[in-house]
Amino acid sequence: MTETEVVALRFDTTHEAADILSFWLLEAGALGVSVVDPEEIRQDLARPDSLNYAGSDFLDSLPDAVELTAWFYRSGDRLLLQAEGGRDNAMYPKQAPVTVLTDDFVDDISARLADLHDRLPSDQDCASLGFISLDIVLPESWADNWKQYAVPLYIGRRTVVTPSWREADLLLNERDIIIRIDPGMAFGTGSHETTSQCLALLEGAITPGDRVIDVGTGSGLLAIAAKKLGAAHVLALDVDPVAVRTAAENAAANDVSIETRTGSLEPGTAEADVVVANIIFDVLVGLKHELSSAVRPGGRLIASGVLTNRAAAFIAEMTSAGFLLQTEQSDRDWAAFMFVREAAS
Repeated sequence: MTETEVVALRFDTTHEAADILSFWLLEAGALGVSVVDPEEIRQDLARPDSLNYAGSDFLDSLPDAVELTAWFYRSGDRLLLQAEGGRDNAMYPKQAPVTVLTDDFVDDISARLADLHDRLPSDQDCASLGFISLDIVLPESWADNWKQYAVPLYIGRRTVVTPSWREADLLLNERDIIIRIDPGMAFGTGSHETTSQCLALLEGAITPGDRVIDVGTGSGLLAIAAKKLGAAHVLALDVDPVAVRTAAENAAANDVSIETRTGSLEPGTAEADVVVANIIFDVLVGLKHELSSAVRPGGRLIASGVLTNRAAAFIAEMTSAGFLLQTEQSDRDWAAFMFVREAAS
């Protein structure tokens, strides 16, 4: 690679769009992504058990929108995607490196957001999905600049999700479970409401010795948590081979052993005591019978990725597949559920 520089594509976006936008950028080969979400920062500072402090000047300086920055190599007016040897992914498969005009890449991301907007329910306020503006800047040091925004997350009663470089900052109790997840190619660091709710529900669902299946594992965070909570065997599934590879790497970094497999639930999959599925409404409903078959009678299903205004419809769908609702909770616009599979009559 010659005559290249590191540039940052800076988006003003929203909380609702930040995760999927981060995923698309990382999938395309971004060197790193940082997200400054003022709503999340204010909520963290307001928690009674928060270990962070900020003065009024800092709070006043927070932006109105979510600021998302992604770093790429650039040569002239072209972005060099999948740099440093490249990798296969759904956006630009089996080519390394790929060079794409910056404007074309931005148009591609815009089209993806517009398509997502069109596919959401008509009764959902979707105006916030598109990004507001984009600037190209040359950061002073991309390698360290974005890391300052990655902070440990305290979830549930005893789970702490932390970037590896922040572990020394933790104040822990003996029962706390530490999960090291660095921002990377497959999203799922615990910051999104769907993931944090699943983590909190897992704490009360796992009994030592359980068999667990994590459907749509992403970074492997929920699978790793299940193993650290005492599960004897954890199967992590994802249709994306990049996610499966990342989940295996993250499990090794956390010194736990999980089984990883590319694909989804299939007939003949061994019944589990707990199945966790953090996906989206349509996929969950499409898999409801496979999920029912995967959970042993009396076992538990933890599901999230459902907007609160579709919670009633989701409960009805899962009830028709043989599940009884045990717990429903919500965080902002997202709902999470724990179901028990009815015993065969």
